[in-house]
Amino acid sequence: MDTKKKQILKYKLKLIVNQHRIGTKPYILNTLGNICQGFLSELKDVPKNEKISFLIVPNSKDDERVKIVSPSKTVPIQTYVQELIMKTLLGFVSTLQGIPENLENSEIEIIIENK
Repeated sequence: MDTKKKQILKYKLKLIVNQHRIGTKPYILNTLGNICQGFLSELKDVPKNEKISFLIVPNSKDDERVKIVSPSKTVPIQTYVQELIMKTLLGFVSTLQGIPENLENSEIEIIIENK
């Protein structure tokens, strides 16, 4: 008897590091999606039912390290909130296989869309 259940993806999610797509298991994608959705649920003016991109550029100016954009708008984020988002997502992504050792110099994009 096969006791493994096929994991169902909750989100359409792409993880891109330095313009290279990182493939991973559904469990990881769902967890990353849940983290992103947690941040989005606490921010104001986030468009509903749109594809959202988290752009993380650690070597940018302090107030431009994280951008959250959709096709219809860019969501304004306070500098301290950008730092919180960046460190949380970098911490999670840094543990995955195929990720550069030094993420402080890497550009990361997470594109998330509800299924």
